[in-house]
Amino acid sequence: MDFCTTKDVMEICLKNMKNIFDIATFPIVSIITILGFNKSLYEFRNSTKEKAKENRLKQLSTARDILDKMFSEVKSKNAMKMLDWDGRAYQDNTFSHFITLDNVRLSMRVDNLAFNEKEQFIRDCFEDFFDKLELIAHYINIGLINEEDVSVPLSYYAKIIMHDYDSFKPFLLTYGYEKANSLIITISKE
Repeated sequence: MDFCTTKDVMEICLKNMKNIFDIATFPIVSIITILGFNKSLYEFRNSTKEKAKENRLKQLSTARDILDKMFSEVKSKNAMKMLDWDGRAYQDNTFSHFITLDNVRLSMRVDNLAFNEKEQFIRDCFEDFFDKLELIAHYINIGLINEEDVSVPLSYYAKIIMHDYDSFKPFLLTYGYEKANSLIITISKE
């Protein structure tokens, strides 16, 4: 016959109490864990939304900076004016040039590469303009900026280029402005 001592009874009671405590606290611990997980998930979603918003603001700021540079630098600004105005005077260091759209068309040639001062000036201006368009197209392709951020101010000039595309296409493709060419085609449709 086994006799239970008080110590044995106490141990059994403590084990039973521990089991009862574990069973009783399991739902509470589970609820706390679920609530903590939900809170973490909520914070993660908000953090992701905030990061997306910050990224979008950086894209807009970058696009604005690029456009500001394009519209303020003399050469690219002159190229845009040449597209916009038929017959206007331009200063180039010591030379003054009266430039028409016919002068621009002629200057975009990729053969007979002997250029006069006026044609060199026009080509320099358009090279700068197309360099910037090439960079903008690259930034769009890698997601640094969005196309819609630059298309509003640039689509006007793209449409003018597309109106006389046969004059510009050889220049764009011969001198490595494929991305700028694609961008011009795309944003001219907007």
